[in-house]
Amino acid sequence: MFVGGVFSMRLTEIDIDRFRIWRSLLLRLDPRGLNVIYGPNEAGKTTLMRFIRSTLYGYEPLESEPAWHRPDPSQPWRGALRCEHGGRTWRIFRRAELSGRGRLRLSGGPDGLDREAALSGILSDTTEDVYADVFAVGVRELNQLSTLGTGQVAQYIYGLSLGPQGRQILSALSDLRSRAAALFGPQQSEGRLPELFDEYARIASAKPQTGALRDQHTRLTRRRAELQSELADLQERESTLKNEQRGLQHLQRCHKPWQRIRELKEELSKLPLTTVDPAESLRLLSAADKDHAEAAARRDRLSSESVSLKAQAERLQLDAAFERERHVLQSLVDQADWLRQIDESIHAAEDRAGELKRELSHQLTQLGEGWTLERLNAVDTSPAAHHRLLEMARRYQDSLQHRGKLRRWTRSMSRRSGREVLELNELLDALGVPVDQAIDREQARLKELENLGRLRLQEEQLALKIQTVRRVLDRVDVEDSIPAWVDQAISLMGWFGVALCLFGVATYAAGGEARRTLGGALAAAAIGLAGMLWWAVRNGLRNHFDATTGIRLEDLADEARQADRQLRLIQERIQRMAVADGHGAEAGEGEWRSSTAEMVDRIGACSARIAELEVLQRRQFRAAARRMRLKALRDRFRAAQQDLALVRQEWCRLLSSTGMQETLQTEQAFEWWHRLQDVRELAAQWRNSAPEVEGLRRMFDSMRQRVEQVGGRLKSTAKYDYSRPLEVLANWQQQLRTHERDRAERERLLGESETKQRDSVHAQHQAEAAELRRGAVLARAGVAGREEIQKQQEVQQRRLRIEKDLKAATDELLDAGRQETELAIVEDELLRFDSQATRERLQLLQAEVKDVEQGLRKRHEELGSLRQEIRLLESRRDSHAEFFRRSRLAADIYRATEEWLALQFEHDAVMQMRRKFEQENISGTLVAASGYMHRMTAGRYHRIWAPLGEDYLCIDDEFGQTFRVEQLSGGTREQLFLAIRFALVREFARRGIELPLIMDDLFVNFDQERTEAAADCLIEVAREGQQVLFFTCHEHIAGMFQRKQVEPLWLPGHRVAFDAMKPDAENSEEAGFMANSDELLDS
Repeated sequence: MFVGGVFSMRLTEIDIDRFRIWRSLLLRLDPRGLNVIYGPNEAGKTTLMRFIRSTLYGYEPLESEPAWHRPDPSQPWRGALRCEHGGRTWRIFRRAELSGRGRLRLSGGPDGLDREAALSGILSDTTEDVYADVFAVGVRELNQLSTLGTGQVAQYIYGLSLGPQGRQILSALSDLRSRAAALFGPQQSEGRLPELFDEYARIASAKPQTGALRDQHTRLTRRRAELQSELADLQERESTLKNEQRGLQHLQRCHKPWQRIRELKEELSKLPLTTVDPAESLRLLSAADKDHAEAAARRDRLSSESVSLKAQAERLQLDAAFERERHVLQSLVDQADWLRQIDESIHAAEDRAGELKRELSHQLTQLGEGWTLERLNAVDTSPAAHHRLLEMARRYQDSLQHRGKLRRWTRSMSRRSGREVLELNELLDALGVPVDQAIDREQARLKELENLGRLRLQEEQLALKIQTVRRVLDRVDVEDSIPAWVDQAISLMGWFGVALCLFGVATYAAGGEARRTLGGALAAAAIGLAGMLWWAVRNGLRNHFDATTGIRLEDLADEARQADRQLRLIQERIQRMAVADGHGAEAGEGEWRSSTAEMVDRIGACSARIAELEVLQRRQFRAAARRMRLKALRDRFRAAQQDLALVRQEWCRLLSSTGMQETLQTEQAFEWWHRLQDVRELAAQWRNSAPEVEGLRRMFDSMRQRVEQVGGRLKSTAKYDYSRPLEVLANWQQQLRTHERDRAERERLLGESETKQRDSVHAQHQAEAAELRRGAVLARAGVAGREEIQKQQEVQQRRLRIEKDLKAATDELLDAGRQETELAIVEDELLRFDSQATRERLQLLQAEVKDVEQGLRKRHEELGSLRQEIRLLESRRDSHAEFFRRSRLAADIYRATEEWLALQFEHDAVMQMRRKFEQENISGTLVAASGYMHRMTAGRYHRIWAPLGEDYLCIDDEFGQTFRVEQLSGGTREQLFLAIRFALVREFARRGIELPLIMDDLFVNFDQERTEAAADCLIEVAREGQQVLFFTCHEHIAGMFQRKQVEPLWLPGHRVAFDAMKPDAENSEEAGFMANSDELLDS
């Protein structure tokens, strides 16, 4: 699930002022789901993606754009994005500049917040590269695997944090490959093994040599082997002796502490075992003796105090009769205040009864003549009567208000209707005809003016056409266009050539030089021929002009004549319209011969006149409707007057039936009602005052008689006046105080005596308990007195000292055992240990070790001399050197081959571990991507994984076959990269980075089934809280989303031309104002 928390960034609105082909675009988006945006090719979908990225991260500098691609400097690219982030609504505005990433303006945050820091917080510190690789994807980016191999994105996909196990596997593989390459390089002729084989082959190909020293070398070698074997035996013997020596020394070190432990344990077993702590027993015994002494002393003291207090209580004597009646007397004394209040209430009630009688007589007099108690009691003042009176008063008031409101409405509407009728009559009198006829007449005049306007326009066009044709005819020269002097010069040249030709012929006939004469004649003939040729061309051009241009001029003349005829017909028609118009005689012919602009003004005036007449007509209709409403209102007013009369009669009858005087004023009636209620209440209080006084007197007498009865039982020597019970109760209260004081003192003394006695008994019990605890301590210790417990304490201290020595000996034994961790000793060996025999055996072992070391030293010396002789032999003989070199090479080849095979086994094992690690440690991003891929391919591919330490991806199909990305088809590869993008978005959201996902036509290479599956995945991603903007130019894809309850947004088409970015002439002023306003906002 994507976790949409309060710090995610969601786009709600795209507001483009100017950006490439877009102008004044406002696009509102759903911040919580999938936004499918459809537009045909070249509608600006990719431009919208670029605008979002440029607004968030900055425009490319305008100076880097081609000159033909840059916007107008006065109106650069600018726009804004509105988004939700952190519980606020932000507006990110950016304007492109010549250099730099553009000017940023941010609104919606707290005051004083840095803009760049706030924008970085909105983007969750996501870099532009990560945004372009993950959150803004087109078909081109989807097909590039390199976009998933940068920085943070690669970490999520390939799992660059391998952990210690992954790093160990990669390190082992790297080490194995380097070691294998050292033995056998990638080239078959490289590495240590090929070099050893080459060297061995070179030595083996050489001719073997024989020598006399080979036997000696063999003998020395054999002796060297024997010495090495003897050395090994002696070394083994030395190791055995030293191990035995170490064991005996270790046994000797361990025996002493072990023997000490045995002795301490034996001594410890002889000491008696105590189950209790003697020190604790002594402490408890002392505490019990102390408690017993203290409890006995306290018991004696409390017993004597109790006897003394009881004697003091017996000396206090109380009156027995007074003690018996004590509670009755206290009850009567407690009621003294209440009795006094009754006495006061009797006097107050008698005074109040007299006052009520006087007030009642006065109120009856104020009501008027004829008012008595009988008439007052006859008035119905019940709640039902009061309710009827209220209801009737409300009806009466409602009727009055309804009639008054209808009267005001009638008068107001009558005045308005009268004024409106007067105004309409004045306007209709000025008009002279009904409004309908006036409107029809003006509409007919408007049609005639429109026809006249069309005719006037045709007239002006024909006049302009005739004028143009005549101007063309006037400019054309139908005469000879060749100047006269040209004809004269060419004619002169022709005649001159003819003359020279004749002169040449004559000279030739007279016998001149034949060649020169003939040349001159030919030149003269050429000049003459040129003149005749020009004359022929001139005549031909003139004939052609007459045949073509003349015809065209005739056509123009015919067209001018036809236009002239049409013009006369139009003018005649205009004249007829002017004669037929009724207003033509008044306005004159000048009105119909006016210009086109004046005709347009007249048409406008006529239209305004029609509008005024239509307004007048609507006012007529409203006036008629108001008169109908006025009639209905008057009828309602008359009905209201009748209802008021009926309600007034019922009101008067109700007042009479309740016993009140008739009046039309409801306030006065209710005032009388309240006065009568007050007087009735006063009469009721006066009637109730007499029983109250009588009851209070009976209560007072009853209390007096009870006091007298109690006084008779007391048999007191004092004489009391029981007719005044309050004074008697006061005397009794004083006597009760004295009696209670003596009684309380006696009870206190008796109580303290009993408490002391109980404490004395408790002290006795404590003394007995202390004695029992003392016996229990002795019994638990199993002794009869304190002396035996002290003996047990001494034994306990002896045991503790032995246990301390035992622990020290045990530690010493453990320390001795740690010195030789490889040796183990059983208890039987310690029991059989003999110190004298052990010392003798150690001395014998030491002597044997010395003999073995001496033998080793001798043999090492002999082995050294043999090796020296062998080296001398090998250095003097080449054949032997070759033999030994060949042997050494064979041994090196054998060891290298063993190492090579071991490396192969290690490589196979590490590769198996690598494959297992790759299966069990796929990154969370690839696991999520595998789920999406499984759904989009209908189960064909189910697992995406990355080899350990590599930066390429593999995928497994349903048959277990593994493919690399480049082996997949184009569509499947795009689905793989799309699934990875979905997983990356989920991973980024889990880490608190939630940006809108923008996709541009990603389904173009999918078949129908996989397109449906990819759309379902996209909808699922959006339902999980991710905002998605999906651009498409395929209407069937937009329809597919529409069938899935996702309503697309439809983009308008655009002209793809960069000159379309310039403002039109009529919008240039508005564009300049927008640019200036943006400058003010930016400043």
